[in-house]
Amino acid sequence: MKKKIWLLVFMIFIKSVGILAQDVLYTQESPVLVTLYSVYFVDNNTGWIVGGNGTILHTDNKGKIWNQQSYDKTYDLHSICFINESTGWIVGSHGIILKTIKGGTDWVEQNVGISDTSFFDVFFVNDSTGWIVGRYGTIFNTSDGGDNWSYQSSNTQELLLSIYFINQDIGWIVGDRTILKTINGGIDWVPQDSETNDSFKSVYFVNADTGWVVGGWNGATILKTKDGGENWTIENSGFSDNLRSIYFINDSTAWIVGEKGTIFKTITQGASWTQQESHTSISTLRSIYFTDINSGWVVGENGIILSTINVNSTGIEEADNFHPDRMVLMQNYPNPFNPSTVIHFYLHQSGSVTLSIYNIRGEEIETLLQDYYQAGQHEVFWNAEDFPSGIYLISLRSGNFSETKKIILQK
Repeated sequence: MKKKIWLLVFMIFIKSVGILAQDVLYTQESPVLVTLYSVYFVDNNTGWIVGGNGTILHTDNKGKIWNQQSYDKTYDLHSICFINESTGWIVGSHGIILKTIKGGTDWVEQNVGISDTSFFDVFFVNDSTGWIVGRYGTIFNTSDGGDNWSYQSSNTQELLLSIYFINQDIGWIVGDRTILKTINGGIDWVPQDSETNDSFKSVYFVNADTGWVVGGWNGATILKTKDGGENWTIENSGFSDNLRSIYFINDSTAWIVGEKGTIFKTITQGASWTQQESHTSISTLRSIYFTDINSGWVVGENGIILSTINVNSTGIEEADNFHPDRMVLMQNYPNPFNPSTVIHFYLHQSGSVTLSIYNIRGEEIETLLQDYYQAGQHEVFWNAEDFPSGIYLISLRSGNFSETKKIILQK
């Protein structure tokens, strides 16, 4: 009898862990269709995104509205870092370094003296001290907020893609076939042996000892260290697609994103990972950032912006206020789209469902679903090849429940 009780308790615990590890991700409306490379938030409301063709996006309302900030060049912008709501930096192709002290309303170029390279990551520990990394093993450091940049030797010509510091002295850089560590602010960068010959895209440390590296060329790679990088072990994650970014919100909870819409979450320090629904299987997700356990954003190809926060027409609903005891119509992805899009919805109980498309005049133009569905998550594709560009409405109806979302067909 005791064995049966303990087995029941264990099964309930495992089920609870699975539920806790599953996030609901919502598509936020993006004003662009270019690849978005990096996202950064300074609090739950205020954040920025950078991407291709000189794209800089800003929100001060959790992503309900993303506004484009002015930048007069079409270079790709690869990484963004802020230390407060006013001061931040951006790096990108053609040796571009931008700084703002006005929350992005004004961006000023900084110069390291070279323009025939690309910078892929920027990291500041305070308003004075920061580093940038890029092609040909390039590392630059500043101690005056970027007014002056000093070259640091990496002793490699490999691509350097990601950088992370836990204080002004101790940090790591990763890239193609490369893991470097410094304990003196970058005066010396020492290579670390991972026993793998892979492309490492992102590095994150929760303290001076414990950290992770993710990447991959022909499949996913996850490395973990418990001794500051002296020894790296390959984590058997079961992932199949290349990984691009990792973010820890505390010692045990983290997310990883990557190719084909890959999102995984751990609440067990990486001992196990739970796949998250991203609503896309074609776009590479490039960057992830969380401000607390419930508030996070993911960006990637085709202008995709995902968030654990549901932003709707009547206000902003926090992810922890999402109740799976009711039906939910998710925002379609991609949006805008041409000519096809995917629509997701959740049913808290089985029932008859009708999903219809209306034009802006409120006229029904197509019924996508009209059938009985089991409880759970469902998706449907809409091919609008025969319809003109414009604003349309998706309507989900079941019993006394109805919900409508605006979608944009842009040919």
